Amino acid sequence: MRSPYHFILFPLLLEMYGSLSVHRFEKPSLNGTSASWYFAIGGTTTGKEYSVSLATFRSDDSNKGATVYSSGSAGPVQIQKALVNGSLLTWYLGNIRNNGKAYRGSLDSVVVHSGKASIRLESIAEPLGETGEALTVIPADSERGKTMKVSVWVRTKDVASFVYLGGNDGSSQMGNMKTVPGGTNDWKRYSFELKINPNATYIELGFGLYGTGTVWFDDIRVQFDGKDYVPDSNAPYGSSAPTPHVSLTDDQLEWLRSNISPLTTTDPAASLSDLAPIKTIVGNAEIVGLGEATHGTHEFFELKHRIVEYLAKNMGFTIFAIEANMPEAYRVNDYVLHGTGDPAELIKGMYFWTWNTEEMLDMVTWMREFNLSGKGRVQFLGFDMQYMTNAAANVQWFLDHHDTSISHGTQTTYALARELILRMKSSYASYYSTSDPTDSDSASWLLAINNCRALEKHLGSYPNTFSKAIDPDTLAWALQNARIVTEAVEENYGYAHRHYIRDSCMAWNVKWIHDHNPGAKIVLWAHDAHIQKDSGSMGYYLDGVYGSRYVNIGFSFYDGTYTAVGSRGLNTYTAKVPPEGTAEYGFHLVGKPLWLLDIRKSSSTDPASNWLRHPISFRTIGAMESNSFSPQTLSDSFDALIFVDHSTASHILPPGQ
Repeated sequence: MRSPYHFILFPLLLEMYGSLSVHRFEKPSLNGTSASWYFAIGGTTTGKEYSVSLATFRSDDSNKGATVYSSGSAGPVQIQKALVNGSLLTWYLGNIRNNGKAYRGSLDSVVVHSGKASIRLESIAEPLGETGEALTVIPADSERGKTMKVSVWVRTKDVASFVYLGGNDGSSQMGNMKTVPGGTNDWKRYSFELKINPNATYIELGFGLYGTGTVWFDDIRVQFDGKDYVPDSNAPYGSSAPTPHVSLTDDQLEWLRSNISPLTTTDPAASLSDLAPIKTIVGNAEIVGLGEATHGTHEFFELKHRIVEYLAKNMGFTIFAIEANMPEAYRVNDYVLHGTGDPAELIKGMYFWTWNTEEMLDMVTWMREFNLSGKGRVQFLGFDMQYMTNAAANVQWFLDHHDTSISHGTQTTYALARELILRMKSSYASYYSTSDPTDSDSASWLLAINNCRALEKHLGSYPNTFSKAIDPDTLAWALQNARIVTEAVEENYGYAHRHYIRDSCMAWNVKWIHDHNPGAKIVLWAHDAHIQKDSGSMGYYLDGVYGSRYVNIGFSFYDGTYTAVGSRGLNTYTAKVPPEGTAEYGFHLVGKPLWLLDIRKSSSTDPASNWLRHPISFRTIGAMESNSFSPQTLSDSFDALIFVDHSTASHILPPGQ
């Protein structure tokens, strides 16, 4: 998922914002200057409401509210002018979930480090996985390529979990983070640095409270390359680049209508002839990434089924790989190739509810039938690495049969890793206690990681130091499973230390599949945020390795329903109708229900198509209920795009299956 809020802790949870209202308080300090700060606080909204993206508004000069630069989905928000160093900056506090019931934000004139007031965040109800935060957006024009240093004094009282400080420069990677220990602590100065991307369109600065308790922030100082930040009162939210709010002209709409390839249906049982343009888009690519704007749209799943079938029948693609844990997906492959097992149970065994659908079962069933037909062969693989259970079992089996000398030690290492992951996931407080590298949990994590890496190195030495009687494929699979375990442990530890490594690991695993299947062509199935070529995404790494041999197709939709986890659990949710200025709004005006566009046809010198080469608000929904739109340059992210005007929810398999 791509969002300007990635610097916050949980990418899939962060797109669920509650109701917000704004209140004015007096004189906090930024860079030593008093200013009026305004907070959008979860709760009842008064005054005029605006639906805005959290990073795409700025207050106007009239003291009467806000100029909305890009419609988005922060919920109902009343925006007021906030002066910082005599210039406009907007700060807000928002709840991630629970409709703004868990946190309250204010300025405190009693508890201060210096000056007249400090920022206070406090829990007022039991948080349900949500975060209370204060955030502002800094223009990026004069700061690109520089190092931002932020310092702030922090005081805590009865914080059950942790406090975090962080920044983000609009890339898909999480920004640098600093964790403040929980408990009750007097004022202490903390600082962190963030290298700003040369292509940044905005810079976000945020402080947050996770779990119950109260935290105060004061004496905030922001520097770029050692010089105090001086705001530009005339700047919009972050860049002189074209604002994400783009209303398409008649010429731009006509360009779209002239360059799209209409698709006739999503039905996998129908003729594939309308997919012929796919052949030109894919060309000689060896790896094709198929995205999805939600993890729960029926039409996306059916369309991707059709494309997989087209690629297998017409372009020689023989491997399908999905955003699912690698060893578990290989069990589905046993069914696809040999008919082993119950496909519905095997799909459920991949852990993610997102794939536990009738649409996925239909495609797996087609794969089995295709392999039986004698017309071709296609495999079902996975490239994700979030779970270690089956990978560890596969490694243990290999050692029990080929190297009993380290079998027991490996069992001990894996038991420690499982215990740490379980402890982390069962208690967020324990989870984030690892932020202090001197504590005992951190030492245990590092011990487990180092032992996992040592085992990889040991297995890698087998061809030179062990009997050649070991089947090379068996050895390669054991080594890869050991790597999956290491990746899973490192990712879980990495979350606690703010390093989001999943996409780089998934890219490495795709490369492993490609390397071990010489000449094979691979089609990938994942979220748009993973297959896209933006910095930090899986597609970014694949593009770096394979260049033009990697092609991706993003997916988008206008309105309708989708399956997700949200306020009503795993259920069907209605998507926000995209406001004018978003990409989806423009796509809807094309007037066709289903179409494919080769974005590479656009040109930076053509006024009718160059909007595709500049940021525009674009929807992204992961596994969680969301109404998030964020700036995205579509030509940088995708080679092609499929648009579905109306989405309907995917169909979760019934419990019996």
